[in-house]
Amino acid sequence: MVTPVAWLEVDYGRALQDLLQQQLEIPLIITSACERWFQESAVHTAVCTFARRAGRQKPSGPTTLVNLLTPLATVPPEPMASLAACPSGFKCHQDWQAVTLPPRERLQALTHRREPVRAVWGTMLRAPAAYFTLHQMTAQAWTRAGELGEVRRGFTSGANAFSSCAM
Repeated sequence: MVTPVAWLEVDYGRALQDLLQQQLEIPLIITSACERWFQESAVHTAVCTFARRAGRQKPSGPTTLVNLLTPLATVPPEPMASLAACPSGFKCHQDWQAVTLPPRERLQALTHRREPVRAVWGTMLRAPAAYFTLHQMTAQAWTRAGELGEVRRGFTSGANAFSSCAM
């Protein structure tokens, strides 16, 4: 299914993400960091794969989030096809980067706190390798920016988004 990327990146998308995880398998989500797939559209898109589970079964397969680093037309299809069956963890390729989460693990921030800090799926799609390396080394030290100060959306042109932090 082709969807806007917005539901992967915003707070209101979390309810939809939770519902989808309860009802469906989500083997693969692919976005692009370097191009818009529909040039006439002002919306960035994602290709999302969903599979219906029988009854109330728990998720049985991993979820892989892929961010393309080169145009889709230049990415060889064979390595992309194998991504849905990759072992858990972060992978980087010259054409893409991917993070694969094991079955039954919620797509949330990689912390070991009692109340995990949820990562926006879009953030996990674009996170550099350093994010995952730092997490492994310092998981107990991570905190929400909102615990340090007030976080709010700054002024934007509409072409991009950024936040400011008032201490």
